Amino acid sequence: LHLHVHYLDVLSDILICLESNSLRPDLFISVTNDESADYVLKTLASYSGNPPVVEVFPNRGRDIGPFFTGFRDRIEKEYDFVGHVHTKKSLAVSDLNMGSTWSRFLLANLLGGKSGAMMDRIIGFMNNRAEIGMVFPDDPYIVGWGKNIPFARELCEKMHIAQIPKHFFFPVGTMFWARVDALQRFWDLRLEWDHYPKEPLPYDGTILHALERLLP
Repeated sequence: LHLHVHYLDVLSDILICLESNSLRPDLFISVTNDESADYVLKTLASYSGNPPVVEVFPNRGRDIGPFFTGFRDRIEKEYDFVGHVHTKKSLAVSDLNMGSTWSRFLLANLLGGKSGAMMDRIIGFMNNRAEIGMVFPDDPYIVGWGKNIPFARELCEKMHIAQIPKHFFFPVGTMFWARVDALQRFWDLRLEWDHYPKEPLPYDGTILHALERLLP
């Protein structure tokens, strides 16, 4: 499970969700400074799985950069299934309650909590159904390409994707479980840190938003 921790106060919520499961995944945790790394290590000192791997990476690519660049080689080579979640806050929207509600919805459906042991269920389901490459919570609003279509077309040329659908489902918020092999075209992009734009980012229209939409 890759966990990108930018907002430290959300980490405890994620750990509560994890504890509702019997599985204890290997944790690969990305942060952007040493202070955050120290906080994460102390917070996870009692984690009952293997000792978490905590790495400080450049503040490029938000949660996507550490996943497809920072931890790419280990995930691609060593695992069959991978989860990707992060300490999401939608600060660019006027209703901050919407962002926190959305984040709780994603975490509850991917990890668990009052919804039960969702991580256990998802991994069990995927392990028994080889045709399932990715699982993510369904978003009823079907956000479209927006300003991200030029970035998506450029990526599709490199990934040998001939047609881009106009209407599609994707993990809005970029949180999911996936079969590692199902992400092979993304690993093959060999994205490096300078492929990601510098902060501050616009609300829409970046390679990060295009990658999010291309995942399924």
